Order: sequence, then structure tokens, then C-alpha cells
Amino acid sequence: MTRLQADPDQREFALQLAVVAGRLDERSTRAVEHLERTSAEFRREVTAAASMLGAERRQAAAAQAAAGVSGYRLLWIASAALLFGALVAVAGATLALSSARREIDAMGRDLVLLEAVNAADLTLCGERLCARVERPQGRDDHRGYQAVALRRGTSP
Repeated sequence: MTRLQADPDQREFALQLAVVAGRLDERSTRAVEHLERTSAEFRREVTAAASMLGAERRQAAAAQAAAGVSGYRLLWIASAALLFGALVAVAGATLALSSARREIDAMGRDLVLLEAVNAADLTLCGERLCARVERPQGRDDHRGYQAVALRRGTSP
């Protein structure tokens, strides 16, 4: 007889060990299957998250590129507006300067006229202006003044 056959306790113990080993194998198989399912599900979730992250990164990059383009466009528009404003200001300053020069020339002519009138010997003869005119030697008017001629087209 073999040793296992001789001792019924040992045989029962071996059977119990075989049952426990079978259950452990079964549990181990289920645990491995569960782990594989969980791992596959985790892999799918990570892949989905990575693709979502990639799509969001592409959207963010596109938005940043669009913002850069619009920033440059705004910079060009602002520069063009400033340049246009400067040209308008130069044109306005040129017009103002030429107008001021015309006024200064007119004032210069008026000043020459006023200085000539101021240097002349003028007086009022009633309601008219009289001037003493220079006469050749030997001809002298007793008073020396003569009425200044009125402009044509005006009445006294």
C-alpha cells in the first residue's frame, strides 16, 4: 500500500488541498480575466482621452494662430491709420501755413498803405478827405489842400 492509501486523513487532506488549489486556480483565472478586461477598458479610456487632448491641443493651436494673425492685422491697420492721420495733419498744416502766409502778405500790403497814409499830410474838409499835394516851384495854393477824389461807383 502506498502511503496515501494508508492514511485516510492524509487522503482527505490531499483532496481538500486539491479542491482549494482548484478554487485558487479558478479565482486566479477570474482575477486575470478581470484584470485584462479592466486593463483593456483603461487602455480605451486613455486612448480616448489622448485623442480628445490632441483635438483640444489642435483647437488651441488654431485659436492661437488666429489670434496672432488678427493681432498682426490690427497692428497693420493701426499703423496705416496713424500714417493716414499724419498725412492729413501734414496737409492741414500746409494749408494753414499757406493761409497764414497770405494773411501776412495782405497785412504787409496794408501796413505799407497805412505807413504811406500816416506819412501823408491829410485832413478832413467837411465830410471829405483833403490832402496837401506837392506842386511844382512857383505854384502855390493859398491853403495848399485839395479834396481827394472819390472812388468811382461810390456816392458822397
